[in-house]
Amino acid sequence: MHHSLDTHHRLDVISCTVLRLRVLRSEAGASLVEYTLLVGLIALVCALALAIFGTSLNGTLSRSGSSIRHAG
Repeated sequence: MHHSLDTHHRLDVISCTVLRLRVLRSEAGASLVEYTLLVGLIALVCALALAIFGTSLNGTLSRSGSSIRHAG
C-alpha cells in the first residue's frame, strides 16, 4: 500500500510540474504576441508620421543643408 501512495504522489508532482510548464510557456507566447503587436503599432505610427510630416521635414533639412554648405 505504501508503494502505491508513493507512486500516486510522484504522479501528482509530475502532473503539477507539467501544468506549471504549460502555463509558463503560454505566458511566454502571450508576451511574444504582445511585443509583436507593440512593434507593429510603433512601425505604423512612424509610417504615418513620415507620411504627414515627410514633405515639410524634407524642405527643412534641405534648407539647413544649403545654409551649412554656404556658410562653410
